[in-house]
Amino acid sequence: MLTTPTSRRHIAEADPVAMNGRQATTSGAAGRRAGLRFAITAALCGLLGGCENSVSYTPVIHPSRPLSPRSVDSVEVFAVTPPSRPHKDIGILQVAQGNGDQGTPDGMVADARATAAQLGCDAILVTSIDVLGGRYHRSNIQASCIVYDAAAPLPPPPANQSPPPPTP
Repeated sequence: MLTTPTSRRHIAEADPVAMNGRQATTSGAAGRRAGLRFAITAALCGLLGGCENSVSYTPVIHPSRPLSPRSVDSVEVFAVTPPSRPHKDIGILQVAQGNGDQGTPDGMVADARATAAQLGCDAILVTSIDVLGGRYHRSNIQASCIVYDAAAPLPPPPANQSPPPPTP
């Protein structure tokens, strides 16, 4: 029995085994248009720097108090050494590099901070910066979302110390 491309497509949708492992394909013109659209989008993304960093968040533990979004400026940033104030690390942020100005380590930290602000984190602790991205691996940073313990007192402000007297 001779089948047309249309009937092969219908057979493949209903029973892929009936096609002997071959995939049904779209018509040549439609496939070329879809490929052209993808190529144009990829080119614009690369040339115009329109691809933003991708930020993912993985919750680890539930916070001890309800969280609400806050301003980005109120989210503190720590690198490697956590704050001395009692806190919980409630989740992990990962920012994968995009193209353009946002793909720098500073831009990735800014995106992590902005996401942390939306989540209600008091601070972020940047634990890893990988700038050795390549063909199969994008540069990225990892940070934790920090929530300060509600019952813990704030650290005292630094004491104003007068400078030592000048030596003669």
